[in-house]
Amino acid sequence: MKVVFDTGFISSLFKINRLNLVKKLFNVKAISIPNAVLIELTKARFFKGFLSIIAPNYEGITDDRWIIVEGSNPIDDTDLGMGEREAISLALSRGAVLLIDDQAAKEKAIEMGVKAFDLNMFLQACKEKGLIPKEEMKTIITALKEKDFYDFKNSVEKGLLKY
Repeated sequence: MKVVFDTGFISSLFKINRLNLVKKLFNVKAISIPNAVLIELTKARFFKGFLSIIAPNYEGITDDRWIIVEGSNPIDDTDLGMGEREAISLALSRGAVLLIDDQAAKEKAIEMGVKAFDLNMFLQACKEKGLIPKEEMKTIITALKEKDFYDFKNSVEKGLLKY
């Protein structure tokens, strides 16, 4: 299985030091991002730290360097940002799962035949697979609220915490 990240999703998990959950859930050694996502991430405070996990190429993938930057032609949808457009295109061309938090972009990806997860769906899948125990889920939710200003709907948060 192949996995592609969009900017917001990767940013949320990187800020709380939980990116490895993606490798565990999807049982992959590497995850791809399009060039536009890398460009968007250059504006993030954590970008320097993020650079340390980018592999130079597929042969350079290690346990510590497992993000691959790939070129992609953006889909034609001017309502979406360039990162979202390239992420959808890359996921579509690779037959990959797309991890994307923008709802309009997620809906567009699904409409185009891409299997897409937002952060809530991802955390629920991790919970169902037993990758996140109840106490750790509380910690993750709190960290996302504090470090990423993530806003969980009350019903979603209750569902994630119900074990």
